[in-house]
Amino acid sequence: MKIDFEQKLKGPWGEFAKDAAGKEVSLGAICMAALLVNEQIEPAEKLERYNLANKVQFSFDEQDPNDELGVRMGTEFTVQELALIESLVGKHQSTWVYGVVHGVFNSSDLDKEKAIIDDRAQRLLDETGQTLLESHNSRFG
Repeated sequence: MKIDFEQKLKGPWGEFAKDAAGKEVSLGAICMAALLVNEQIEPAEKLERYNLANKVQFSFDEQDPNDELGVRMGTEFTVQELALIESLVGKHQSTWVYGVVHGVFNSSDLDKEKAIIDDRAQRLLDETGQTLLESHNSRFG
């Protein structure tokens, strides 16, 4: 699944969430902070989290040129990688931040694809309806 880690997080009243310096916080920054928390864990797990944080960081530079919605999308992430990130955000961030991240990670690309299909279907219906109306008017005046 592809995630736009550059998107800014919104607070509970619709304003963009900000860090202590007053800078708007991105989804990627929140996820990287959760991945890079200093915990007493095995070195292999630390390395896994480090590599995943790098993957999040590098995904900022990638964009799908064929994306019809114009949404910036990064690297492909596995369900397991996103589950680990979500779990760590849940452990190390506020309830609100976790809820936002959970919502982003669990709203699939299918929602975006459905919006594209719905738009195309509506345009086709409009065109077809117009054609039928014109045909009806030309036959029955």
